[in-house]
Amino acid sequence: MKLKQDIQACLWKTDTHTYLLPHPLLRPYIAHYTICHSHYMKTEQLHLVPDISGCIVMNMQADEGLDLKYWGPTTRMVTVQREKGEDQVQYFVEFRPSGSHALFSTAQYPYRDIRIELKQVNPRCHALITEAYGKAEGEAAFFQQLDTIFLSMMSKEDDAMKSLMQGLSSNERIADVMDSFGYSRRHLQRLVQQRLGCSMKTIQKIQRINQAVNLLKQQSLSLTAIAQQCGFYDQAHFIHDFREICNVTPQQYQKQLQDYYNEGFKF
Repeated sequence: MKLKQDIQACLWKTDTHTYLLPHPLLRPYIAHYTICHSHYMKTEQLHLVPDISGCIVMNMQADEGLDLKYWGPTTRMVTVQREKGEDQVQYFVEFRPSGSHALFSTAQYPYRDIRIELKQVNPRCHALITEAYGKAEGEAAFFQQLDTIFLSMMSKEDDAMKSLMQGLSSNERIADVMDSFGYSRRHLQRLVQQRLGCSMKTIQKIQRINQAVNLLKQQSLSLTAIAQQCGFYDQAHFIHDFREICNVTPQQYQKQLQDYYNEGFKF
């Protein structure tokens, strides 16, 4: 497929990445599409901060076909290797938390922290994307077809997960968040596991870590200030949870920022 730069609805663009907005009706479920080249990796390895969201990864192959993988909701650090070839292009469909459940109608906990062939998760989606890629004349047409595909798969869900994410991100106690819903706690726990693939405690912890990561990039705030702003009990708890999720301390993260990537459009 020929590459074109006539992409519409661009959310953000850098020297190495182009972030595209999906159709407005899809935005509660898909944060963005991404186009990137392998040379965006400045180091041999890149560590991805978990974001409790699924992702479709599309690698262009030598025969101009697509290799389609599904990365389930991530709750721990993922390390990717530098790809061979400076001109290799990758496409990503970055779901919001619980967005892949809304489109695939498939429980997400079996796919937590694993990479799997997309056709094993949703054969129809795999077939439609493969067909669209083969027929599209340029990137703009391809991403328009992705919109059409996902709109055809969309099943509107209630706002429970959106409200839950908002409650947890405001640093409310998990018990208080649970009691604010009209569901029993057991039913809500089942919904969360099914749609997001992990527990509410894990969700809140990863939300806080992603917020902290964005503040660490500024390198102007103390760890105590960041811990307080992100809802941690104290600096010691912040460092403990950060090491648990990212495998390094906040100070080590700051010193090696070029080795890490976190999703900036989901939280």
